[in-house]
Amino acid sequence: MTGSALPGTFSATDLDCYRAAWSVSGAYGSMVDWYRAVARERPRPRAEAVEHPTLVVWGSRDRFLRPKMARESLAFCEDGHLKTFDEATHWVHHEEPVAVARALVEHLDDAWRTPNNTPDEAGHRPV
Repeated sequence: MTGSALPGTFSATDLDCYRAAWSVSGAYGSMVDWYRAVARERPRPRAEAVEHPTLVVWGSRDRFLRPKMARESLAFCEDGHLKTFDEATHWVHHEEPVAVARALVEHLDDAWRTPNNTPDEAGHRPV
C-alpha cells in the first residue's frame, strides 16, 4: 500500500488496522479471490443501469485501475457523475479525505434536490 500511495498517506496505526483486518481467518483469500474472479469472468451487472444518482470518485494516478474504467462505469448509470482527483492514487479517499467528503456532500445535496423532493413552506423535504 505504501508503495502505491502518496508519501505519508498511511500512518503506522492505519497499517496496523489493515493488517489486523487481513489476519481474520479467510479475509485475505476472499480479497484475492474477488480480484481473480473479476479479472477472469468480467461479470455484467444484474441490472442494465443504476437508476439512482451515482458519483464515481477516481484518483488520476491510480496504478491499478485505468482511467477509462471510470468513464466506462458511467455508462451503467442513468445519472452518473465522475469526480477526478488529479494528484490522488488508488487510495483517493485516504489521500484527499476532506475533498472526497465535500464531493460526496455536494453530490448527495444535488441528488436530494429533485423535482419530486421539493421542500414545503417550512423547508422540510419529504422522506
